Amino acid sequence: MAVALIALFVALSGVSYAAATLPRDSVGTAQIKRSAVTSAKVKDGSLLARDFKAGQLPRGEQGPTGERGATGATGPTFSFADGTVFANPVAITGATVVVSKEVALPFAGRLVVVFTGRVFISSGSPGESAIAFCWALSRPSGGTFARESQIIPSSQAVNGVSNDGAITLTFAVDAAAAGTYEIVVRCSEEGISGAPSLGFDRYDMTGVLTAS
Repeated sequence: MAVALIALFVALSGVSYAAATLPRDSVGTAQIKRSAVTSAKVKDGSLLARDFKAGQLPRGEQGPTGERGATGATGPTFSFADGTVFANPVAITGATVVVSKEVALPFAGRLVVVFTGRVFISSGSPGESAIAFCWALSRPSGGTFARESQIIPSSQAVNGVSNDGAITLTFAVDAAAAGTYEIVVRCSEEGISGAPSLGFDRYDMTGVLTAS
């Protein structure tokens, strides 16, 4: 009778005994039967997003668009102006440099330049006419010149009628770094009637540099 009671006691208390004597970290994936852990056995709110594989959790709805940020401060600018009337006009023969200007730029950016000048017939017979074709180039100090503008014709100069021709160039110089840059304007002549000589005697040039 006593043996039977002991056997019954062990049978009834075996589960709690095993649970109480299992060593730490001895139960892992291999010991848990498939589908043994169900939703009812998981405490609500105990799982985190990182406990799920990528794509298992549904994406939430897109939130409302945030407010527009404040406008940033205006970047730095630099400008220059230059111009003169030559006491001794430049004779245009072939591709002639009529203006060479060095500008010290304090920072990198884009320099937008507006150039205006005047060509005139310096000698020729009455009624002879000509135009000049002009273009702009630039280079950093010690660098190689690059053409910065299209080749633009001046207005026609007619000896004894309208003796001067106007030229306007608008172009941009992309300065990769601060430093001194040389801006050059070249002109070549083309006779319309006769063979008059062309000269260049004045110009104005302005530029505005905006930080890149």
